[in-house]
Amino acid sequence: MIDVMPKRAYFDDETGYWRKMPVFAAIVGSILGTLNMWLTMGSVLTTVQVFGRGIGGGVMFAILFTIFFGSFAWWTVWRAHAQGPPQERAKHETQYRLVCSLIRSGRPVPGALYLGRSGAFFVSRARRDSSDPALPLSDLAVSSTEGVLNWTQRCMRLRIPIYLQLAGNNQRVAFVVPAARRTIPRVTELVAALKAEEGRTTTA
Repeated sequence: MIDVMPKRAYFDDETGYWRKMPVFAAIVGSILGTLNMWLTMGSVLTTVQVFGRGIGGGVMFAILFTIFFGSFAWWTVWRAHAQGPPQERAKHETQYRLVCSLIRSGRPVPGALYLGRSGAFFVSRARRDSSDPALPLSDLAVSSTEGVLNWTQRCMRLRIPIYLQLAGNNQRVAFVVPAARRTIPRVTELVAALKAEEGRTTTA
């Protein structure tokens, strides 16, 4: 099993999230911390003390949150790559794996996309969802599509994310992938190579 992208690609900051998240967390934490100090201790502290403690707490929250969330993100990526291939691998003759999330009803579903001579199929992390898509190789098409920012991401003024889109078998599905501007051309290249290999096998 070959991973389409290395683990370090999952931390490419194409949308600006990792760069802006600590600043956003510090601003929100400072506002909430200052408000809390004003409501609970405003009668015994000066205005300078209220703002000083509120902003200090907000900055400390941003530092701890960034360290914790970054560590959790790395652990999640490592754990996903450490999982063995699903039982469906032999059936679909899969050769490549891309740890990603399927967009279903506007929400990401973590899992992995597998590519092989039979086509592409997605396995959610829970491996209990029978509606995970499977697309045959013969009419599999690869493209990109723009994602949608939620209100928090709009407040952070992130760049619009690019999703991987696969179409075939009267289905069209989108995936959140790492380093999309490098991953999508790579998937396109792999699908083309698999189709060429399948064509040579068929004509042999």
